[in-house]
Amino acid sequence: MNKALYFSHPEIESLYPLREKSAPVPLQMLLGRPVGAFVLEGLQNAKLKDVVAAFPQASRIVDFIKPPVRAIPIDYNENPAMTLSSIIDELAEDFLLLQVGSFIASRDIYSSLLTKWNETGTSLALLVPHAPGEDVVGVHAIRFKVDLQSKTIERIEIGGEKGLYFTGLMIVERDFARLLKERKNVPEAIALYFSGRSRGFHVWTGQFSSVNTPFNLLEATKDLLNTIQDTRVHVKAKISPTAVIEGPVIIEEHAVVDHYSVIKGPAYIGRGALVGAHSFIRQHVTIESNAVVGASSEVKRSYVGPSSFISSHCYITDSVIGDRAMIRPFVVTLNYDPQEAIGSRMLAKKGSIIGEKSIVNGGSILKPKSVVKPREVYQL
Repeated sequence: MNKALYFSHPEIESLYPLREKSAPVPLQMLLGRPVGAFVLEGLQNAKLKDVVAAFPQASRIVDFIKPPVRAIPIDYNENPAMTLSSIIDELAEDFLLLQVGSFIASRDIYSSLLTKWNETGTSLALLVPHAPGEDVVGVHAIRFKVDLQSKTIERIEIGGEKGLYFTGLMIVERDFARLLKERKNVPEAIALYFSGRSRGFHVWTGQFSSVNTPFNLLEATKDLLNTIQDTRVHVKAKISPTAVIEGPVIIEEHAVVDHYSVIKGPAYIGRGALVGAHSFIRQHVTIESNAVVGASSEVKRSYVGPSSFISSHCYITDSVIGDRAMIRPFVVTLNYDPQEAIGSRMLAKKGSIIGEKSIVNGGSILKPKSVVKPREVYQL
């Protein structure tokens, strides 16, 4: 097997309501790089001769990958199953390492599946246990009920609640393309393909984070931030002598950290971002390029998208803020309901999803799990 294909389409995965439904997930920025760059680096690490990326605007990712991959831009309006089928036919491989959809995982995830394939020589689906609090949508909603002793697949269903769920990563034969053409639906074709007796599975229990919902994206950023080992401040960043930085923290070129601000890692401050005076950034925060956190604001366990603007005196926690969103002064995002917390052993704290190019008016208090859609104006 010499080829790997990474395929994404807005009908298969979407970050709505953080981004417009048509926005390609692989191009979502994460620690200064597109999500797809992390995926493709993992595939390159598997040492296959040809790694192909196919999704809308795929050519935009080439500059982020060294060595470059082959990019195939696809049409938003085309049926994804038919498009995927055509690409598989074009690649003309007996077996193909295929990833449908995006996730962030250890690079070992790919070598693990290939090792299993070298042992069995059959088509394989990579499965993972369901992490508590993780939203399971898209191809991840395909559930495999398996017998671990006999290593056989007992049942596959879409949207089930029991069993291991599908990662989107698989090794398939060329006949998968025919099934895609017949069904014209990617999840249905996958479920039917692996229902065949001759096909198997491999279970991955290492690090894995899907990124096809806003809160899953937030969890993925936390996993990436946990890999930062030290503090790295670009020589062209501007850090006030009164600022306090407790690592591990990455601060990129032309970022500004103003007077008396405190940054407690792990955290990422992107290129050209601004952290205003007396602000407090702590515990797994990602501030992407050219974003602004205004004076005397606190941001905790949150993702702040590129060119978004958090005004002064805001409190943002456990939230996901889209590209170029505007949050006016004195906004608070609450992250849990005390009534829900009563008697709960495991409470997943979730703040707000604030969509790209939206506006949250000053003085607003957003309840847990509030949603501000892209371009929407949130009124008091």
